[in-house]
This record gives sequence, structure tokens and C-alpha cells, in this order.
Amino acid sequence: MTILKHPLIADRLTSLRNKDSNSQEFRSFLRNIATLMVAEVTADLETTAQGVETPIEETKGRRISMPVVLVPVPPQIALATFTLYFPFAFHMIHVCS
Repeated sequence: MTILKHPLIADRLTSLRNKDSNSQEFRSFLRNIATLMVAEVTADLETTAQGVETPIEETKGRRISMPVVLVPVPPQIALATFTLYFPFAFHMIHVCS
């Protein structure tokens, strides 16, 4: 389980939960939360060193080792499909506010 405790995520989650938030605001807060989650959930991606030539000099940089594909999946389909193909693995993201 990954617990996200980022203060900006917590702030947007509180705004999203507010009973006075209209549909447009709700969707906006949800998109913003998803954007903020990307850095958190990809923090452990493996990288490899790679040289890069800048306008000033050659330096060292890092690249993600494997291709990353993000696919939105409706929650009702995601769990059933995931457990079908990966019955012994389960990873859940929990957002704390």
C-alpha cells in the first residue's frame, strides 16, 4: 500500500470533498490530484545514467530504464482484471487527507 501524504493532495482532496463544490470544480480538483499523484507514484522507477550534451558542455543525466505506459482504467474493471492476471500481487494507493 502506498500512502500519499502530500500537502497539496490533501488540500485538493478537502476541496473535492466539500459539499459546496460543483461538478466542474470537483472534476478540476480530481484532475489536479491525479497530476500531483504522478510524481509520488513514479518516484521508485528505475533509471540509468546517460550522457547528454547541453549548449554549454557534456554532462551526465538519467533516463527511465523501461518504457512507461499509463492507461486510465475504470475502478470497477481494474480490480477484477488485475486480480485475474496477478492473483498473488496486490498494490493499493491510499490518499490521506
